[in-house]
Amino acid sequence: MSSASRVSVGTSATALAQAGDGHAYQSALVVVRNTDDSASVDVGPSDVESGAGFELESGQSLSFTLEPGESLYAVAASGTVDVHVLELNRT
Repeated sequence: MSSASRVSVGTSATALAQAGDGHAYQSALVVVRNTDDSASVDVGPSDVESGAGFELESGQSLSFTLEPGESLYAVAASGTVDVHVLELNRT
């Protein structure tokens, strides 16, 4: 099953995607796009902190492969930043 969503990322780690959500055998290809005009977000595991994750700059898109049970989170330095998330589950 595939899904697309828009997520408002704040100053606490915010869940973007989880592989195998409901199906433990599925991995997922996740594409994340930062749609903000100027702010970046940091992407990483559930404990990601601002300035300590993988930086996704304004307007940038990145793809990640998540194995079953893995999750992807993001956090903003201040305020909220909107990101688009496309998740393609694979068996």
